Amino acid sequence: MKQKAEERRKRQMEIEARRQAAQTERERKQFEKDAKEQYLAERMEETDGLIADLAERNKQLATILEHTLGVDDTIAFDSLRVKDEFPPFIP
Repeated sequence: MKQKAEERRKRQMEIEARRQAAQTERERKQFEKDAKEQYLAERMEETDGLIADLAERNKQLATILEHTLGVDDTIAFDSLRVKDEFPPFIP
């Protein structure tokens, strides 16, 4: 009788140990899943920010041509030439 009670207690402890191990494994998997979701959410947020920056940069680049066409930026190279008058050479 004492031996059967001991065996039952031993089986109960084994069952409880397995149950605890299964619970620990479920918690570990849930933690990994939550960590992965958090990582993905952070990456998505970062990506959204980068996309917004790129859209703004594209907008700026697209308006460069429009801005330049409205400005007369012709370079007159003759106006850049040095036109100093030198005294006549007397040997």
